[in-house]
Amino acid sequence: MEDLDTGNFTLSKIGNEYVLAEVYTDHELTLEEAPAVLEYLNRYEGRVPLLVDRQGRYSLSAGAQLAFIKHAKELFSAIGFVDHSPLQRRITQIASITYLSGLPVKSFPERSQAEAWITQFGPLPPIKSK
Repeated sequence: MEDLDTGNFTLSKIGNEYVLAEVYTDHELTLEEAPAVLEYLNRYEGRVPLLVDRQGRYSLSAGAQLAFIKHAKELFSAIGFVDHSPLQRRITQIASITYLSGLPVKSFPERSQAEAWITQFGPLPPIKSK
């Protein structure tokens, strides 16, 4: 499966284990990006483990947060965050009790720790046949 690049972040299938979201800009992630993300994730037959590595200082628009609230539990089996600052760790904590509540969510200072944790929620479900 090919990667998705929105211009703010990429989604990549990592082996048969999880989907990696790498945020590489300091921009706001908006609702306009949601259709491409939903199309990418809906290719799977079930919920996917997601690992988010925040390289940039981004924010989610109110519309993007509402999309997460609406779709997170049907799309994700768990979400791990690689947080590179105390602010990012705080954002993960807030997300875990608001729009990601009810899902396993955890923050890690190192990507290797996040990878070890997220793989327990895999493997990835099969890709739907066309």
